[in-house]
Formats: sequence, structure tokens, C-alpha cells
Amino acid sequence: MILHTGYLKPTKEQLVLARKNADSSFCALAGEAFMSDFPTFEGWQNATPTPVLLKLKNVEPHDDPWVSNGSEPRARRAIFWLLEGGKTYHGARIFFGCGGQVIQMKAGDFVVFNDKKTHWVMSDRQWIGASMQLQVK
Repeated sequence: MILHTGYLKPTKEQLVLARKNADSSFCALAGEAFMSDFPTFEGWQNATPTPVLLKLKNVEPHDDPWVSNGSEPRARRAIFWLLEGGKTYHGARIFFGCGGQVIQMKAGDFVVFNDKKTHWVMSDRQWIGASMQLQVK
């Protein structure tokens, strides 16, 4: 279930950091400097100190376990922010899906979604993004 979409242009510093550190492991942490200008969603806070940086073409359909310290909250969400790639980047297309909903994204777009529901990313080219879990404030 997609709950919210928005747009925030990544800074040059964020792009440099992401290009340097992003990979396909789902373990490349962004660091605190990356968080200076990160999309927010009212009523929710980051569940981890920094997001994971991703450099992929596709993400297979999956649902996420709770990865933050402490017990899993009753209500949780995740945010995916596309930093580079998408329909304005060399004509590539990128689609994000969660549950039965699908959206097309461009660089700077972000989506807040229920990560307990099956979600995926599909593209015809490699992209760079950031993702992290959220919990109620």
C-alpha cells in the first residue's frame, strides 16, 4: 500500500556520496551527513539513524522484516527515495510497486509505503536510491 508520494531534489553532496557508496547489498549505510536534507513524512520518524544506499536495476518482490533496534512497532512504514535514474535519466523508466499499486518514478521522487506488504522496483537501467524504515513519533 502506497501512502504518500512526493519530490525532493537530492543535493550534489548526497549524489556524490550515493554514487560512491551505493551497492546491491542492502547494507551500504549513508551516514549522518546524508541526512541533512532527507524526505520526511509528518507523524513519522526514522527507525534507523541513516538510510541504506542502493544501486540496482531491479528489486525482486519482497516484504521486509523489522531491522531497527527494539521491538517492532504496531505501525511502521518505509520510505524509498530515487536519487538518480528514472524517466528523465537517459530515457530509462523505473516503476515502484507495493500491494496492487504501481507508480512511475523520476529522480527526486520518494514514496512512503507499508513495507510489510509485498513491494518491488523494476527498471530498464540501473538506478541509485535510498531506503529506510519509519516508525510513529
